[in-house]
Amino acid sequence: MHGRNAAELWGLDLSSSQIESAKQLLRDTKVKLFQSPMESNPGIPPSYFDIIYSIFALGWTTNLEKTHTNIHYY
Repeated sequence: MHGRNAAELWGLDLSSSQIESAKQLLRDTKVKLFQSPMESNPGIPPSYFDIIYSIFALGWTTNLEKTHTNIHYY
């Protein structure tokens, strides 16, 4: 999304190693990253985003209903 001139980039992942990899990959980019399960809100504001998407992550949630609720909230 950075290559498509997104105004902001935010990311969420359960894995600390994935967060660290993302920080390295995006080191020259302003990005907000959260280490958190999808079922919890780590401080993401309500009704903030135009687009939210997941790449292979929804299969790892332990509570799909709560995850969908959070996505709608964001």
